[in-house]
Amino acid sequence: MKALWFTNIPMPAMDRRMGTTTQGSGYWMVSLLNALSQADGITLGVVTAWPGAGDLRFEEDGIAYFVIGQPRGTSHLDDRAKDLKKCLEIIGDWQPDIVHVHGTERFYGRLAGEASLTAPVAISIQGLLTQIVPRFFGNMALFDIVNSHRPSQFIRGYGLLHEYLRVKKASRREAAIIRSAGAFLGRTRWDHAHVAALNPGAQYYQVNETMRSDFHESQWDLSHVERHSIIFTNARNPLRNIETVLEAMRILDGRYKDVSLRLAGSSDPGSGYGKHLRRLIGKHSMEGRVRMLGYIDERTMVDSMLRSHVFCNASLVENSPNSLCEAQLLGMPCVGSFTGGIPSLINDGSTGLLFPATDASLLADSLSRIFADDSLARSLGRAARQAAKERHDPDAVVRQLLSAYIEIKQDHADSSRAHHAA
Repeated sequence: MKALWFTNIPMPAMDRRMGTTTQGSGYWMVSLLNALSQADGITLGVVTAWPGAGDLRFEEDGIAYFVIGQPRGTSHLDDRAKDLKKCLEIIGDWQPDIVHVHGTERFYGRLAGEASLTAPVAISIQGLLTQIVPRFFGNMALFDIVNSHRPSQFIRGYGLLHEYLRVKKASRREAAIIRSAGAFLGRTRWDHAHVAALNPGAQYYQVNETMRSDFHESQWDLSHVERHSIIFTNARNPLRNIETVLEAMRILDGRYKDVSLRLAGSSDPGSGYGKHLRRLIGKHSMEGRVRMLGYIDERTMVDSMLRSHVFCNASLVENSPNSLCEAQLLGMPCVGSFTGGIPSLINDGSTGLLFPATDASLLADSLSRIFADDSLARSLGRAARQAAKERHDPDAVVRQLLSAYIEIKQDHADSSRAHHAA
């Protein structure tokens, strides 16, 4: 079977060929690509549209790669007709048995509505822009939103307000994509429910994610942590709700004078939201308690988690945050907000603790329970590790994906025969 992927970020082979370094999320796709490439009977191709790059086609380790060059500064949410045309040309030349679009955020999903395609299109749900829009500014007050913009940046189209407008526009495209597609790959009750709400007749397949290898191989040990330390990742925008975490720390301050926070992958200090975070940290007099780690690589992330007492995710909306899954794989006690797909990852009281997303008092209570009870911390970590190892087992995930590919391809063939017979 020939499967052609469309990804939001370049895969490592593309980065090497282009001389670039891609930071941020999407590592689970790299892990899945590596695992899937080892399976029998599968030929893989990967397409990525990328700003500042030129068109590029090459092969490495048996995988075909296609880079669609875009002008420098092109937003990842832009929808250019010439880019979609290039995607269709690649599909026509490569002749895949199935087209796999990773995510509904970019223009790739419009391939599902192209009548000219003979191959079926499957779309993986990552985040959902339609659900991000109502919560985009998080807990920020109007003053904070306005104050986060420098006049020069605002004039040039940068900042939270401009990003909100781009996300809102792309969310309308996303809704149309979900309504038009016939097959989706997902992993939580939340993403399944939202697909069904927009497209009740669509086929939905459970396909979990693979995680980076270091998180499988390392293990959290309470005897090696910095007591009363919290690790929080990816605080780059208001949706991550760092405000509630800082308020919970203020509540805990009376009992745990050494409570501290590591912010990994945190927002650029020079960005509007980065300025907002710095002001907030100063307001709570926590400059010495919050360590802004910035972007860190896989090994450094593992080491930072292993030194932390508890992992926290306080997002206002998420599907299945990889950082939470990775913390569970390490066997960390985890606290997560009861929102989006997180309840599909945390069984409250067994594999972690849940709290209402904006309730700082309940978050503080959950953190305090773990700080005060070593037996609870260890039992939560052990159960989380076991559940995560089963959920993210690479062989099991590859079997799920290949099974979905085969069924989608067969359903498409049956529908095509029925259509021609009619």
